[in-house]
Amino acid sequence: MPQVYGKYDFLRTGKDWDFSRYIPDAVTICLGQNDGVQDSTAFCSAYVSFIGQIRSHYPDAFIVCMNSPMGDDYLTNALENYLTGVVNYMNNQGDSKVTKCIVSHNLNDGCTSHPDLSQHELIADELTEFLQNNITW
Repeated sequence: MPQVYGKYDFLRTGKDWDFSRYIPDAVTICLGQNDGVQDSTAFCSAYVSFIGQIRSHYPDAFIVCMNSPMGDDYLTNALENYLTGVVNYMNNQGDSKVTKCIVSHNLNDGCTSHPDLSQHELIADELTEFLQNNITW
């Protein structure tokens, strides 16, 4: 993701996104499904660097680190551990606007084992509730 973040139409032209066009209140990051369980130090270090990349464009946004809703129990447990470490590190570095949201997992009843419509609605409801309960707008 860090290699393509900030680009749009990257399959054709790789044009740079103008980050001043829209300033979000919150940014969600949902990575790890395609990576699987791996070396925690490497994953967490790359994740922290990626948060820094996002933070450089959106210094005031809340950043919500999420597990993969498609993950099995094994991956979800690993991601929750990784994200806890990442969030703790960022908070200890003085960035209190980084948090995590663990949503339901094993949601893969749709096309090519992705969530179907009802599962997407479940994820949206869980994330909405999390944002409403944890972020002061």
